[in-house]
Amino acid sequence: MFRYAVASGRAERDPTTDLAGALPSAKTQHRATLVEPKEVGELLRAIDAYTGTFVVRAAFKLAPLVFLRPGELAQAEWAEFELRVSGRL
Repeated sequence: MFRYAVASGRAERDPTTDLAGALPSAKTQHRATLVEPKEVGELLRAIDAYTGTFVVRAAFKLAPLVFLRPGELAQAEWAEFELRVSGRL
């Protein structure tokens, strides 16, 4: 934004360059992935056996069907779901 402001004459300089290195970089944390069919089956059975709250159970059961990251699923809005019933499952 500041580069645009400088280029268009709305600002004399970009003050954000003074912040370079002032904040630590976020640490990347890699998560394990299930690739073996046996492990996937174990996960699905564990999800079915989960006895927590309804909302969490529903999210656990929905997650493998839509392949979303947990944060994306938690932040999803109803308008993003197409809840039509068809003759086929």
